[in-house]
Amino acid sequence: MGRSSLPRHPPEIDWSRSRTLLRTRIHAHLGACEEPQLEDLAHEALIILMRLARREGVGDLDGMVTAVALSIATNEARRLQRSRSRQVDWDQNLEQILRLPETESGEWDDSLRELWFLLLEYFRVHHASCHSLAMTYAELGDWKAAGERLGLEHDAVRLQWSQCAGLFRDELRRDPGQFRDWIGDPA
Repeated sequence: MGRSSLPRHPPEIDWSRSRTLLRTRIHAHLGACEEPQLEDLAHEALIILMRLARREGVGDLDGMVTAVALSIATNEARRLQRSRSRQVDWDQNLEQILRLPETESGEWDDSLRELWFLLLEYFRVHHASCHSLAMTYAELGDWKAAGERLGLEHDAVRLQWSQCAGLFRDELRRDPGQFRDWIGDPA
């Protein structure tokens, strides 16, 4: 076995210093970033750096740190952009759902149907009375008829719907991650 066939061993690397450099450079690329998110990104970057060092060896550690930090920051910026874009879509669609029955169900596109599904699932899991109200409306297609079935005046049923939709909107804005899990959205 010749000398060139021996496995490459990376030189001793100060992983703590490398992690600090990754964290600093990621933060510089992203700007304002919450502490837990920054910690997660630095941890992810360190794992990538370790794998690269093992696989390719280390010629220029600072260059590798810079490249990995840039890659992680770019991916995070793209993820955040997709998330903001999804939030804008959800906000617009939720406004249509709040205006029911003015928005005919025949006018609904896939994203509006997706949001309606999320709303129903959220209510099914967290707010049974809101789920019942939404399902009754979906069945009858009219707030007055839904109110009659539920023993509520028309104004009361509209007020209850507004409150239910507000709960959903607040939760959607607070933590959209759980909703992505329901629809399998990797964003």
